[in-house]
Amino acid sequence: MNRFSDSKERFNEPSSRPSYDQSQNQRGQTGLADAAFVVRDRKAYQEEFRDDSSTVSSTRPSRMSSRSGSSKRTVREMNQDRKLLERLDLENRQLEKVPDLRQEESLKLINLQQNRINDLTNLKYLRNLVFLDLYDNEISDLFHLQPLINLRVLMLGKNKIDRIHGLENLTKLDVLDMHSNNISELSGLTHQSSLRVLNLAGNKISQVHGLQKLESLAELNVSRNQVVNVQDLEKLPYLASVYLSYNKIAKWEDIWCLGDSVSLKELALDGNPLTFENSYRYTVLASGIKLKMLDAKRVSDEERRMASSLLKKELEKKRSEELAKKRSQRRQLAIDNVLRLWKSENRKNAAEVVSPDLSPFSGQVTVLDIGDSHLIEYWPDSKTVRLFGTESIQHVEKVLATANLGGQIHAIHLRYAAGAQFLDKLPRLRSRLPSLTTLFFG
Repeated sequence: MNRFSDSKERFNEPSSRPSYDQSQNQRGQTGLADAAFVVRDRKAYQEEFRDDSSTVSSTRPSRMSSRSGSSKRTVREMNQDRKLLERLDLENRQLEKVPDLRQEESLKLINLQQNRINDLTNLKYLRNLVFLDLYDNEISDLFHLQPLINLRVLMLGKNKIDRIHGLENLTKLDVLDMHSNNISELSGLTHQSSLRVLNLAGNKISQVHGLQKLESLAELNVSRNQVVNVQDLEKLPYLASVYLSYNKIAKWEDIWCLGDSVSLKELALDGNPLTFENSYRYTVLASGIKLKMLDAKRVSDEERRMASSLLKKELEKKRSEELAKKRSQRRQLAIDNVLRLWKSENRKNAAEVVSPDLSPFSGQVTVLDIGDSHLIEYWPDSKTVRLFGTESIQHVEKVLATANLGGQIHAIHLRYAAGAQFLDKLPRLRSRLPSLTTLFFG
């Protein structure tokens, strides 16, 4: 089938979709390397132009012309002329403006790449255009694109565009390629609800957000920008491919929205700081994304299992850390309460009371009993039990019996409590603590 014979059918065929694998080998290049993400093979388009209209740019056929030696024209010949009238190749003609083609209103596909065009005024006569290639020109103002209400493919790579504008009326756009320009913000795309492919590689974009209106978007390329943060992509129901290679993304939290995408199948993050971590690939796969390709490498079932196992361990570690943090906070709160209570009960000496010095105690600590105004804890490294508050004296005998640490305790340290009450209990405690040798008060 002729690639240009049926524009509607061509835009729907899978083969016209971008090929990340084919363009990966050209990643280090600029210009056409990024265009390859949007059009599978630009040269194929050029060849189609040449095959269908080898002399179209210099000897356009007259609508009334007929072949020499034939008084009647066949349907095939008329169809061929019609095709020639719909396609025009003006590549590399040193043009500085779009030529006046008001007599060619039937034009549907025009190739103007690799010229020096900076004036698009005459596009207003080409309202039937479906495909417009302006790659590698000197365009900065897009205002004169507004009359092209039937445009489906717009190629604007490698120009001098610093902002996206003038596309409000181009509601039928299917492919928009603006790679290798000077664009710094994602804006001016709120009317492109039919857009499936957006290529903004090689620009100056730092934030990817505000694309919720592109509800048909299937492929987004913002490689080789300055992206540090990505938001709202999980709201695009058909987004299958995202290319974020060679940006400044430092951690997974900066692109967390991708983990909530239900449609994403291909993701490229290579060349970002977060990929330098050893567990990067497993972290991405464990995020919940059902990826088939990550950084141009197929995701295996084994990788998914390992990522799931890693995620489980990470979650357990996080829960353990959170629990330890809560225990530490509660322990400190108990000590602070004991100190306040002790100061209130001993107002004469309150000025001399200081917070406990924990520096002699190091290593792991086990809380044996805790309340709002008491704390009993065991330090295995020094084989010491610490009691905070007078109320701890009331609980210590029962707590030590339950903990079954009798032979392991060599010292007891009492803080902010009445020593006389503790000494009354000491005979009974000694029978349970045969290794006890030292008491500390204060």
